[in-house]
Amino acid sequence: ATREKVARFINAPSARNIVYTSGTTASINLVAYSWGRANLGPGDEVLITEMEHHANIVPWQ
Repeated sequence: ATREKVARFINAPSARNIVYTSGTTASINLVAYSWGRANLGPGDEVLITEMEHHANIVPWQ
């Protein structure tokens, strides 16, 4: 039920697009290692700020 509510709230195509993780670090790692590996290649850059938490720096290196 919560996935459906979140999907409607963010206009996701389906509740199947909603993924829950144990926390922000796990979420960032999931994005970096799934989306990042599929969409980023040698020479591409990911821009982050100096204010980023360490957990949002390491996966992109």
